[in-house]
Amino acid sequence: MPFDEPMYFIEERTPLMFQIEEFEWETFFEKCSEYRLSNQFNENDFLIVLTELKNKANWFSSFSMKGERTIFIHASDWENYIYAEPEYPVAYEVVANILQSLLYKKVGGDFFKYVHNTPIGCLNDMCGWKPDITFRLRTGDICSDCLSVLTVNIQKDIIEQSISIFESLRKRMLFNKAWQEPMSFEEKLPFTIAITKRKLGTTSEPFRKMLMLIDHFDSIVRTTVLMLARLTLTNEQMEDFLIEKRLYPLPSLGNWVDALAAIAKLNAHIFPELQLPEDFSKKVRQVVQIANDNRITFIRNQKRGHGYVDCQDNSYRDLFTKCIVVVENIEKLLSPLFYRFNYYHTISLRRLERKRFKVIAHLLSGSNPAFIEKEITTEFENIEDLPIEDRLYVVTPDLKKWVDLDPYLKYGECNICHHNRLLVYDGTYMLDPYIGHRFKIDRD
Repeated sequence: MPFDEPMYFIEERTPLMFQIEEFEWETFFEKCSEYRLSNQFNENDFLIVLTELKNKANWFSSFSMKGERTIFIHASDWENYIYAEPEYPVAYEVVANILQSLLYKKVGGDFFKYVHNTPIGCLNDMCGWKPDITFRLRTGDICSDCLSVLTVNIQKDIIEQSISIFESLRKRMLFNKAWQEPMSFEEKLPFTIAITKRKLGTTSEPFRKMLMLIDHFDSIVRTTVLMLARLTLTNEQMEDFLIEKRLYPLPSLGNWVDALAAIAKLNAHIFPELQLPEDFSKKVRQVVQIANDNRITFIRNQKRGHGYVDCQDNSYRDLFTKCIVVVENIEKLLSPLFYRFNYYHTISLRRLERKRFKVIAHLLSGSNPAFIEKEITTEFENIEDLPIEDRLYVVTPDLKKWVDLDPYLKYGECNICHHNRLLVYDGTYMLDPYIGHRFKIDRD
């Protein structure tokens, strides 16, 4: 962190070897005690461990309450709760836990009198409903009661430095800042997935949060099916596949999941040719198994597709808490496919010399709907390999193989809002994943 005195931060070079998923706090802090001893830590120094491992209580972070100055921060999956680069909320949690640890050392059990079970945008908001963290982070504030007890028990310059850090981080986690720059965790994802991921991180209201999670799951499955089908099937085979798997004319989410299983089984032998991992077919089948075991389609039908909306937020909070872990796992399993390829909409094509061409195209990675234009210079061996203007393509990293996604993904005008959008196939309909519009298309 670019802040000096009275707190300063040093990167510890010796790794802490700890690999227990969903770890118990006591087990973790015992390991940290051993680490402090073996590495001769001063008792006044804080040991702050950033880990991708989930803890048993599913907390974002915690300090040790047994005297040692030790803290853990869960450093992954923040994008599902706040739309910002993860280093900003992680840095916030580092400073917040230092303050809380220092205060707990002074006041003991009275510390919990200052914990807000209902979030008010304060350092000590409990955030038992994890998306409430958005409010705390974007406020970057300390309420008057908590500030008073901190002032009595912690030296002034530490509080002033902490508030300065909070303010600097807060500015980097506002919505307007987020919309200006692509985020590292989404910049290589195809737009159809990146945009539903972005929307997921911009609300904390339980009902909308759950609906957006279902949209994100739908988008992951739909995009994967269409990509894998176009990468492995001929045009005629694609038409037959859509009809056979009931993806035309009125597909359901369940049919998309079934189609994903089918494409994984049907074309497993082709995946290595696409330079996907050897176990990618197994990963895809695992995705389907996870979705079925956790009844994601059933939940979607019960909570969105059929019946009535539940008046109580608690049911949606509980569902989201359960399902977000499932969808995170699914996204990670499929990430080798998403990250391997580039995604473009061709605007124009011009020969430079012999087999060398310049392609002007819209970049369709990331979640910015104002798709930027990009100049791409590459070589094509055969005339039939040349991309056609005004088509969507999934493109290999060497930029030499362009696989046409038309007519299943299109860049064109939405029939409802009349803005240019990236549109996604849904039987006889097209979906706009950015706004959510759905309209019927003419099928030749």
